[in-house]
Amino acid sequence: MQTNDIMETTIGKSSQLKLMHLNTQSMLSTFNEFALIVNKYPLDIITLSETWLKDNKDRLEYVSLPGFSKEFRNRDNIKGGGVGAYIRDNIKYKRRKDIENTQPDMEHLWLEIQGKNKHSKLLLGNFYRSEAMHRPSVWLDKFEDLTSYITTQWDGLLVLTGDMNFDLLGIADAPTRRYISLLDTLNVKQVIDKPT
Repeated sequence: MQTNDIMETTIGKSSQLKLMHLNTQSMLSTFNEFALIVNKYPLDIITLSETWLKDNKDRLEYVSLPGFSKEFRNRDNIKGGGVGAYIRDNIKYKRRKDIENTQPDMEHLWLEIQGKNKHSKLLLGNFYRSEAMHRPSVWLDKFEDLTSYITTQWDGLLVLTGDMNFDLLGIADAPTRRYISLLDTLNVKQVIDKPT
């Protein structure tokens, strides 16, 4: 399915949480197009990778969206990267910096989303893996430690989004096979199965 087909399908499912992930490759240069998508489709949470933002008050204000709260984890000392999320104002959430601090040099952002009842809570993790930051084996060590910590602390639904930058469609090298094994251990399904 094309992105527009998927988005059109979500319109009729008003009672379900609608979540999207997008690699923006610079929020500042793509923000107007991004805002058009958000205004067209009834999304609840949008996670982002490669925002390329810095902790600059004016630029962060520029990427505000009416009706949404925003959370960003920016790179200030290295070009590129960064993760973020937009959360519709009617959704109760809290940023989980305690989880982010367990692996402070990884690019990840965590949100705990309150459900309609105490049994429908959601922990949402958003990742970006860049070769500039970590070799695949180092990133996988950190990812495994982090997910081990989370699975012992969390008893609700766990959703992971982002750009891990492993080629799951080609001949799997050792890091990719290890990544797939970690996903299997977590009982996580890779949703995207076609090149993007």
